[in-house]
Amino acid sequence: MYVAPEWKKRFWIAAFVVPLLLPGWRGELVPVPHEEVILDASKYDADDVIPATRPGARPGEEWHMQFLGSRWATLFDRLNLRDFATRVAPPKYVAHIPPGLDDLPERADGYFRVETTMRWPWWWPGGGLDLRMPQR
Repeated sequence: MYVAPEWKKRFWIAAFVVPLLLPGWRGELVPVPHEEVILDASKYDADDVIPATRPGARPGEEWHMQFLGSRWATLFDRLNLRDFATRVAPPKYVAHIPPGLDDLPERADGYFRVETTMRWPWWWPGGGLDLRMPQR
């Protein structure tokens, strides 16, 4: 099949430009009671609840994330890329686990719903989820 050179050029330019213009997301942490997290998770099938963990800024600090019904998180979970999912797909809920004795995690001291907004382009700084305890 013959493709004119000018169309080949347009195709390669589009193949490079389109991924740069894809949307991204930014998440804000909103404090919620633990009961809300449990109630919302009970509405989903067990296969649709994907847990993931990211380390915090301090030794022993952790952020536990719950993806509820996220197709992207399910895909990354099946590919054994949960850590990648925490950076690419927005979680539904996040729990903060502070460091305890000997820099080991203890019980959660805060539960948060992640409210997301779309932003363009995805690679611009300031996107994703800012994992810092919000000031109450």
